[in-house]
Amino acid sequence: MINAPFGDCKSAALHLADSIQPFGVLLVIEREGGRICAVSANVEAWLGLSPQGLLGAPWSAALPAGLRALVEALPDEAEGRQAPGSPQARLRAFRCNGRSLIAALHLAGPHLVLELEAGCAPVFGQREQVLAQGVAALAATDSEEAAARALMRQVADVTGYDRVMLYRFLPDWHGKVIDEVLRPGVEGFLGLHFPAGDVPANARRLYLVKRQRVIADVDAEPVPVLSAVDGLSVDLTHAELRAVHPVHVQYLKNMGVAASFSVSVVAAGRLWGLIACHHLEPKAVSFADRQLCEQLATVAAIHMSDLQRLAYEQARHAHHLARARLRLELQASGGGRHAIATQLERMRGAFGAQGGWARLDGRDHYSGDVPDEASLSVLQRWLDRLGGEKVSSYDVLPAALEVNPALLRLASGLLYLPLGGQDFVVLLRVEQPENVAWAGGPAAPPESGAPPLGLGPRTSFRVWREQTRGRASPWLDTDIEAAALLRAMLLEHGERLDLERMALTDPLTGLCNRAMFERKLQEAVDLGVRGNDLSALLMIDLDRFKPVNDRYGHPVGDALLVEVAERLRRHVRGRDVVARLGGDEFAVIQFHAGSERDVEAAAARILDAIRAPYAVLGHRVEIGASIGAALCPRDAAEPQALVKLADLALYRVKHGGRDGFRLFDSSMLA
Repeated sequence: MINAPFGDCKSAALHLADSIQPFGVLLVIEREGGRICAVSANVEAWLGLSPQGLLGAPWSAALPAGLRALVEALPDEAEGRQAPGSPQARLRAFRCNGRSLIAALHLAGPHLVLELEAGCAPVFGQREQVLAQGVAALAATDSEEAAARALMRQVADVTGYDRVMLYRFLPDWHGKVIDEVLRPGVEGFLGLHFPAGDVPANARRLYLVKRQRVIADVDAEPVPVLSAVDGLSVDLTHAELRAVHPVHVQYLKNMGVAASFSVSVVAAGRLWGLIACHHLEPKAVSFADRQLCEQLATVAAIHMSDLQRLAYEQARHAHHLARARLRLELQASGGGRHAIATQLERMRGAFGAQGGWARLDGRDHYSGDVPDEASLSVLQRWLDRLGGEKVSSYDVLPAALEVNPALLRLASGLLYLPLGGQDFVVLLRVEQPENVAWAGGPAAPPESGAPPLGLGPRTSFRVWREQTRGRASPWLDTDIEAAALLRAMLLEHGERLDLERMALTDPLTGLCNRAMFERKLQEAVDLGVRGNDLSALLMIDLDRFKPVNDRYGHPVGDALLVEVAERLRRHVRGRDVVARLGGDEFAVIQFHAGSERDVEAAAARILDAIRAPYAVLGHRVEIGASIGAALCPRDAAEPQALVKLADLALYRVKHGGRDGFRLFDSSMLA
């Protein structure tokens, strides 16, 4: 046999199974030498060829004619072109021994893995229609959870299982059923939590690379895979038929499940959740339907990753604006260390914290809900052990602090920004108690000194309720990143240390700088020329800006520029690019601009936004803008030429009274 019998479920190498499920047959071929080195024991029932006759035989002579062309094509075509760990299977429908079969072949290190199961080639058009409908449903969603819910419903429609659940992994890897589709009379698990041990780390790793998995019949006896050489190791990560660990099979039996199908929900390369499908009777999902579900999941993964990146960038931008305002406030107030205390409320707002505590030059300052002084002394002694070199955080109160009621209530979440010496800023989040309903009670702790038990199947799924304590709303990655940048800003008092922002964004406004502007403009021009897709460049000069600087000073002028930048961001589409080119000069690049009328409408919105009065550092300010625009590829098909024509249109606005918009036309060249 290949591989070795499974060990403990929690640590077993699940991809190195020694058997397969009996709804198909598996053959393993050496890539070098071309001999069949392993076959499942049921091969004769499927191909009419005995295992003894196949093992060690050249595949070119032993395999039926319908399979030989499939094997011949894969090695040369796939060599070096597949992403590691993600091989694409080649498929073929053929008939053998009077039955219609689907053959799937993929690379697995030094081997080719060939699998056969009953089935016909999908009818042209049906699969494509379902896929198109699924893509449309996913495209209509605007959040990761909504996309995952849409995917769950698509999988339910394709498979027809009795119970289809959307299982979301939470930060500690325990899961919660957040949506489900049920056949009438079938018990549901909506809202219930499942311990992290139900899907251990080795299983999660496999779900991440093998995106769909079927168990057609939990009572079916696995079929051993025989090998020509003892101890042969074959990676079955991507095998459709790979047998699963007996503990998982028993787990399903304990739930009353006779068949299951799972689809991985992945976002940004991380296992977000699972779509777990259960049937109360044995049920096989056809190869075509499994592949369709996997394709839908791939589309969902791309969409969810895009949504995640968008949310991440939006959060980063919000934090940047908050830091920009804070920097201006510090500059306006003189910028000493004592001024940091006046910004505690602004910091709390930026990070969604209910309390703020700062120690600056030996004095304590507070904002919002904070524990009493005695409790803060306990917290400070704990913080002293962290060191003063970097930001630290928690969103679950450490065990050493749980005994303090005030810390439990008001400091279950913490961001710690050491500022050198004895100075620091601490942002606090209050406790968020939660009543958690578990599907089954907690495991009893092992007796003291007893060795840990191996992972076994749970026998009970009765609801058990627990109130969690000492937990706060979790800090996001963007919060931790922003806290480090805030700390750097406070330490340097306005020095800009973020190299990426220095390279590609305007340090005052957070908009693209000239270098990024030029890069994005080249992209817009390339897109317009290659796809004949209209792009637009709007060059913007602020009117009446210099008198603001002269009258109120540069801090007010800078604050005004930040407000202008924020209005520009609010009044363009998400895919458009806003840049500050220097001083009071801005630009907007519109990808997929639509039509001249759409560009004119966008310019009108921008003009109205900029004209609206500003309240800046206690001053009421009114300004205007002159805007000139040019279109690609209609007016120019090269970035510098496009800038020149948009500047020419802007020149006409300025010399026609300012505070308006002109779109370039050829008469301007006369």
